[in-house]
Amino acid sequence: MTTGQDEASSPQHKPPTIDLDVLRGWREDRDPALRWRHQLPALAQLIPLGPGDENSGPIDLHGPDLLLGRFQSHYAPVDVGFRQLRDHQLYRMGAPHVHLSQDEQGWLVEVLSPQAKTMINDRMVSHLHDDQRLEGGDILTLGVTRFEFRPTGVPLERWTAARGRLFERVAEPSLFLKRHGGCCGPFIGLGEGAPLTLGRSFPRPGTLPHTDRWPLPDERRWDLSGLFDEERKHISFRHARVALKKGQWTIEPLSSRHRTFVNRIGISGTIALQSGDEIGLGSVLIRFHHPHRSLESSRPRHVPTVVDWSEGRPPSTPTPEKK
Repeated sequence: MTTGQDEASSPQHKPPTIDLDVLRGWREDRDPALRWRHQLPALAQLIPLGPGDENSGPIDLHGPDLLLGRFQSHYAPVDVGFRQLRDHQLYRMGAPHVHLSQDEQGWLVEVLSPQAKTMINDRMVSHLHDDQRLEGGDILTLGVTRFEFRPTGVPLERWTAARGRLFERVAEPSLFLKRHGGCCGPFIGLGEGAPLTLGRSFPRPGTLPHTDRWPLPDERRWDLSGLFDEERKHISFRHARVALKKGQWTIEPLSSRHRTFVNRIGISGTIALQSGDEIGLGSVLIRFHHPHRSLESSRPRHVPTVVDWSEGRPPSTPTPEKK
């Protein structure tokens, strides 16, 4: 049931809420820390400028190297998926759309989508993989959505130091949750090698009809049910397993429905992890950190193949005139 615009905006009337646990049939344990405020400073912001977007708030960028665009469940995650935008705005974005990065001189934008429109200050950017400078106050248009780009003035050295303090909290190989380009705070230690399963709360036997004989997995888990709904919906109950094998940390995909990625590349079997590698579970990114190894992975991050949103219609031909 939906309400009218005037009623929904009235302070005396609140739209009804739905408890998803009731629909699900069991209550999931949700870690509130997975939604806490980002613990790294924002390096820049994107301010939506479209009609009706004034109240959606700025989009904080918490890292110096980000992929922005539409997330598709069959393709690799992006750092910023613009989930707060409307459907007609998302449909006009590439997957991914642009690559934002910061160097000593400032910010750069690289266009990755050949089908979706990209403009800087109403000037079309038509060359793919050609870095363009992005200054504070510039208007960046992605598809049909316009943003004001606004650096926060936080020095990159301060951001790097803040990230280092996060890593100093662990003395063992660990997994750090990433959001909007940077490790946002929540993490889990991997211990002395006991396998760790990544996923959501598994329903206990008997909580649903015909589940009395369901086996309850006896395994160490990182329960990601507390993520935002738009993130957790692409995570399986048992999505992937991280384990220590012959002195090497590895990850193994367990879900046949939702994909697992390493450095934005989908995997189908067990592979080894290096410190700094990014694990992708659906739309969620997790960083593998080893305190006694290099902070950065020696393997490059892969840029996903751009989705072609054209309808594939053949070019029209003139109809011959009737005689």
